[in-house]
Amino acid sequence: MKSIYIRVVVTFLGITLMSMLITFLVLRVLFSNYFVLKIQANSLYAGKQIVNYITEKQIEDINGYMESVMAVSKYKLSLYKSDLTSLNPNRSINQNDIYAVLHGSLYQSNNNVAVIGLPLSIDGESYALFADFHIESYLKNYNQIVLTALVLCLIIGSLLIFVASRYLVRPIKMLTKATKKIAAGNYHVNVQVKYKDELGILSDSFNQMVKKLRQIEQMRQEFVSNVSHEIQSPLTSILGFSTTLLQNNISDADRKRYLSIIADESERVSRLSEDLLKLASLESEHHPFNPTFFRLDEQLRRTVISTEPLWSKKKLDIDLDMQEILVNADEDQLAQVWINLLTNAIKFTPPGGRISISLTKCENKLTVRIIDTGIGIADEDALLIFQRFYKSDKARNRSQEGSGLGLAIVQKITALHQGQIDVQSQLNHGTIISVTLPDHER
Repeated sequence: MKSIYIRVVVTFLGITLMSMLITFLVLRVLFSNYFVLKIQANSLYAGKQIVNYITEKQIEDINGYMESVMAVSKYKLSLYKSDLTSLNPNRSINQNDIYAVLHGSLYQSNNNVAVIGLPLSIDGESYALFADFHIESYLKNYNQIVLTALVLCLIIGSLLIFVASRYLVRPIKMLTKATKKIAAGNYHVNVQVKYKDELGILSDSFNQMVKKLRQIEQMRQEFVSNVSHEIQSPLTSILGFSTTLLQNNISDADRKRYLSIIADESERVSRLSEDLLKLASLESEHHPFNPTFFRLDEQLRRTVISTEPLWSKKKLDIDLDMQEILVNADEDQLAQVWINLLTNAIKFTPPGGRISISLTKCENKLTVRIIDTGIGIADEDALLIFQRFYKSDKARNRSQEGSGLGLAIVQKITALHQGQIDVQSQLNHGTIISVTLPDHER
């Protein structure tokens, strides 16, 4: 498998080579035209200088003079007489061009051979002087210079990209090592990247993800520990009293009491299992949600009636102040909410206390308030009571002890209905729990 480092380097080299080839071809075309025009202009100037010099100095040995000029320059000079004869003819020039120059015209070639033709008159006789400058050698030298420069750029760029790529892929390698550690179960990793670009954003997101995973793992461990504790406690009681019942020297009264304790602890384990299954279902993405229209005030009254054995046993006063309100919600789930909240209020309200239940409608919201005169909740516990297995009253006796999942279930169901739950409490002065639901009109 090719590493990203190799792919970065190969990609860079491929792009650089392609760019160099295109650059070379473009520069060759552009500068070839430039050189031709430049040399043609220089050739024209040089040709005029030669003509003026021959005319002014009235040189007799013109061929000797031309040989001297060609010896010190890159020009090939050809002098044609009126009969088209020449001691140094230029095969690239046709007769029509020679005739035109003999009759006073100026000639310039249109190809990569810079040929200039100038008319010349000596002792009344017409001549045609052609100066031929081959630029192929210049273009060849230019191509070599350009290619050398491009190759140097490629070599230097390759060395730099080899070094730079290591810094570019370093964060990715760090992320790869970190993901392997996470896959091995180590969530105490942190990727330190100083970049402010996409790699920096990716690293920050990765660190946030690891933090969330660490929290989830901690919650999982706490959950397993709490479940084990909640199950182990009643199972220990059941095992202990079952062992005691196997003895023969037990009175009937003790036997009945032990059996009653075993039944209570078994029921406690059963409730815990039901709450765990309920909470797991609520936290899944496929929990059934079947909203229907029903009278919310009637449902609250039925809840009060169903819990009558609990509050009548403690001689609690129940006050109801409810409007007739139709709600669109999952009836079974909301029934679970009111059961959990009301049984909690009954459980922690001392005998002779009072519980008030109100139902009001304001604009597009419905609010259910359950107010008790119970023991209240400490400020440090108020924000934690909706956590799974959290029990604010650590000192309550076993007969009052629950699973610690009831309020977590209430919060999940309320959130599923796009509602909110609020707790106001003062220690030893009671608690107010408000459940606000959206009013979906028919």
